Amino acid sequence: MVRYFPDKQSYEEYHIAFNFFRLLAKGNDSILTVEVKAYDADDVDKTDVLTDVLMQVIESPRVYVWVKGGIVQRYKLTCKIITVGGKKWEMDGYQNVVEDQT
Repeated sequence: MVRYFPDKQSYEEYHIAFNFFRLLAKGNDSILTVEVKAYDADDVDKTDVLTDVLMQVIESPRVYVWVKGGIVQRYKLTCKIITVGGKKWEMDGYQNVVEDQT
C-alpha cells in the first residue's frame, strides 16, 4: 500500500498518519511495535533529518509520524509494524518538500 502525503515546506513540522485499519480490522488485531524509515531521492537514509521518533504516536490502527525539515525533493517513508498477533505489515508513503510558491 502506498500513501501520498500533502507537500510540506522545510520549515513545517507536523504529524502524518499511516492507517492500517483495513489490514488490522479483519483479525481484530492491534499494533505492538513500529519502525519508520525515511529515504531521499538517492535512497540514502534520512530518517533523523525528516522525522522525530520521540514525537511518534501509535494509536492503533494508526501510526502518527512527526515530519520535519528536509530539502526540496521527494522522500519515501516506510512504516513497518508488528501486531500483537504476530503479523507484520509494511506501508510506504511519499512526502514532497517544496519551496513556497507565493
